[in-house]
Formats: sequence, structure tokens, C-alpha cells
Amino acid sequence: MALVLSRKTAALVLVVVVFLTANYFQPREWYPNMTDADKFTGKTWVLMTTNAIFDYLPIDAPQPPADPPKADVVFVSGAGKIIRLEKNSHFQRYRIDVEKSGIVEVQTYYFPGWHVYLDGIDQLIDPKRDPVLGRMQVDINTGTHQLVAKFERTWDRKLADTISLVTWVITIGIMGVWWKIRQK
Repeated sequence: MALVLSRKTAALVLVVVVFLTANYFQPREWYPNMTDADKFTGKTWVLMTTNAIFDYLPIDAPQPPADPPKADVVFVSGAGKIIRLEKNSHFQRYRIDVEKSGIVEVQTYYFPGWHVYLDGIDQLIDPKRDPVLGRMQVDINTGTHQLVAKFERTWDRKLADTISLVTWVITIGIMGVWWKIRQK
């Protein structure tokens, strides 16, 4: 009886999870009459091989960029010289010599966790300042500045990492106990 009850409970949990997450799995467009020949040729093939970017766009970027970025950081307004000092997937550092005050834009999509520091001061980032791509923009005055863009761990990422670590420790512990019992 307990096994039947647990199966019913599992089925109920599954139905509830599917119901609560169904809106995340809605297709943007539907092509019920498209054949494989149509799908794997011409513009639809190009679209299939390039539109995966839509799976990773942040909420503040309604469309992907038309072209690759010309530089890591650009002046939206104002003028000056930008020198890249360091760049990897989660950290960027630049020296910016500003001749005319304006706005610089880090050519990286904003996701929660990104922080931009100008001369060591954390800048308020509003991705809606770039309404098309949601990139990070910072006001900058004349002079020489150091700009650092850094992806830091958010509280939910720290929580998920902690849960993963605890799960691994428990799993390895259970395997160790099981191994000792089997050895006897």
C-alpha cells in the first residue's frame, strides 16, 4: 500500500511541476506544415543554426545583436581612448582616457551578478539604458579612469552551490557506508 501511495504522490508532484512550469515551454512560433526539406534548406536552415542565441538572451535584451561587437567597450557618447588590460569570461579591466565626457558601454549583456566599477566605485547598472540589447552603460567624465566589469556570485548561485556541495558530501558518505557494509 505504501508503494502505491508513493507512486500517486510522485505522479501528483510531477503533474504540479509540469503545470507550474508549462509557460516556460511555449514556442514563440509554430510551423505545423513545414517539411524536413523546407526546414534544412535556405533561410530556415540559417535560422536554425543561429537562433540558439534566443535561449540565452537576458530579459532586458529583446533581440540579439545584428553584428559581432567591434570592441569590448565603446563610447556611446563622448570621446576618448579605451585600452584593454585584462579580459576573460567573468572579469574585464580597461584603462579609459576620456577627452570628452559621455557614456561608455561594456559590450556584454547584463545579467544579475555583473558589477561595473569605475575607479573602484560600484556603478548603478540599468540595462534598460540600452533598450535594444540591454548592455551595461556607465557615465564617465574627462580624465583617466579604470573600468572593471566583474561577474560576481549572486545569493541564489551561492545557495545552489551549497546545495550541490552538501548533496555530493551526502552521496559520497552513503556510498562509503554502503561500501563498508558490502565488505563485511
